[in-house]
This record gives sequence, structure tokens and C-alpha cells, in this order.
Amino acid sequence: MGMLIAYLLGILTAINPNDHNRDREHRVSNPHDGQSFPHGPISVICLPRTLSDQEQAEKKTKKRNKTISYWARIASLVVLVIYAGVTILIWRANKKAAEAATTAAHAAEKAADTAQKQLEMSERPWISVGFLIDQPIEFQPNGDMGVRLHVIMKNIGHSVATDVRLVLGADPEGGGDWYNKIPKEQKEMCDTWRNAKFPLGKGSFTTLFPGDSYVENPFFRVTKEQIKKVELQVGGKKAITGISLFGCVDYGFAFAPEHHQTGFNYDLVRPGPPTVHPPKFGEAQGGAMFWNIGEGIPASKLAIHRSIFGGFYVD
Repeated sequence: MGMLIAYLLGILTAINPNDHNRDREHRVSNPHDGQSFPHGPISVICLPRTLSDQEQAEKKTKKRNKTISYWARIASLVVLVIYAGVTILIWRANKKAAEAATTAAHAAEKAADTAQKQLEMSERPWISVGFLIDQPIEFQPNGDMGVRLHVIMKNIGHSVATDVRLVLGADPEGGGDWYNKIPKEQKEMCDTWRNAKFPLGKGSFTTLFPGDSYVENPFFRVTKEQIKKVELQVGGKKAITGISLFGCVDYGFAFAPEHHQTGFNYDLVRPGPPTVHPPKFGEAQGGAMFWNIGEGIPASKLAIHRSIFGGFYVD
């Protein structure tokens, strides 16, 4: 009995378990085809199902629509760029046209103004002024000096001068800086009338037709206080050198509403020895002798010369 058990154990021990397992795997893994599975990972391949004709048609339609939409956007962008470019070109052309029109308008306006000024210059009135003295200089008992003049105004232009008015001032000449005050006084006097509105008054001012002259005979006084400011000591006596006659003739005409003026500045003096050289334009003609204050001077010993300090203008 013991020998039989030992024999069985020896047989069992001799059997290879791996062969047994392989046989078992062979039997289990190949129930149908008698083939064994390979050792390692198994690859699985999924095949998509075949689309139907309708589905393929719908897919093509969607793709075609996407393509059309894409190119439509591209075309729209191109059209927008072209439109923007054309708009910019039109704007620039309009701007240049507007600038050209503005320039042409300014040129036309300037040409019209020039033509108007030329018309005014050629057709407007022009007033000349001259002085004549035929009355003596007389000193009054209070020390004032009385002067009577003849002022000749003539229209040498081509149109009627209206609202003609003489604006005349007089200051004694002598010591100090009297000549610096004349331009300021002249401007103040004449600007007062230049700023007045036309018409200045009915029947109170003169109208001069082309070629006509008008003589005004002003009488004015140079006060003792005025004389004292410029008096000189000459040979133990008080004296002056003359009288400044300054101002303007203010007038208008029908073609223009503004004032026009002829300015002047003359010296009423006792003529001295004549200058050696011929007098130049604007230069006093000959020297001047002193006037003794309080002593009258006959008209034959008086003369009126253009001042060397200016004051002549036309506008």
C-alpha cells in the first residue's frame, strides 16, 4: 500500500505544470478554430460607416455654401475697400474744387475791389488847398494876435465833392518843441471830422463841382498864452518866428460813403534872405525873420510857405 502511494506521487511530480496550462489555454482559447491568441496588446480598428447618397449630397451642399460664404465676404471686403478709395478720391477732388472756387472768389473780389478803387481814383473828386494873405497881422490890446486869411479850395477831380469843410488850426512858432505838437493836433482835429457820419448837415457845407473853386476867409486869434509858451529873447525884445497853419479839407462824394481829406501844414512868416540854391519840394522858400511881439506886420512883408515838418497828405 505504501509503495502504491509513493508511485502515484512520483508520477504527479513528473508532470510539467506549464504544459498542462498550455493545453488548458489551448483548449479554452480555441473553442472554435483551434488557433491560439497572440501574446501582447490587441489592436482594434474602427471603420466608419458608409454615408448614404442623401447624406453625401447634404455634406457637399454645406461645403459649397461655406465656400460661397467665404468668397462673398472676400468680395464684400474688396468692394468696401474700393468704395472707400473712390470716396476718398471724390472727397479730395471736391476739396480741391472748393479751394479753387474759394481762390477764384477771392481773386474776383480782389479784382472787383481793385476796379472799384481804380474807378474811385479816376472819377472821384480831389480837393487842392492854397492860402493867400492880404491883411496885416495885428496885435490886440490884450496881447492876442489876430490873423485873417483867404483859403482857396478847388475841385480838380472828375466828380462832385460834397460836404466840403475847412478844418484849420494855428499855433505860434518860436522856441521849444512846438513843431512836435503840430502833427498830433492836426490828426486830432481831422479825425474828429473823418469819424462823423454823412450827411453832415443840410446847407451848412459846401458842394464843389469839377473845376469849381471856393474861397473861405477865416479870421482867428493866436492867444497871448500861446505866444508866451514859444517866445524868444532877441535883441532885448520878445519875439516869435511865425505861425503854423495846419489842418485839412474834409469832403465826400456820391460813389463812396467814407470821408476824404487833403491835409496841409504851412508856415506864415516874414521872409528873410532867399536861399542860395533853388528850393526843393517841401523845403521852406527862404529864411524867416523874427516877429517882435506887439508890433503889427503889413501883409506885404508876410509870406506863406510849405512847412519842412510835413503834414501834407491826400486820401
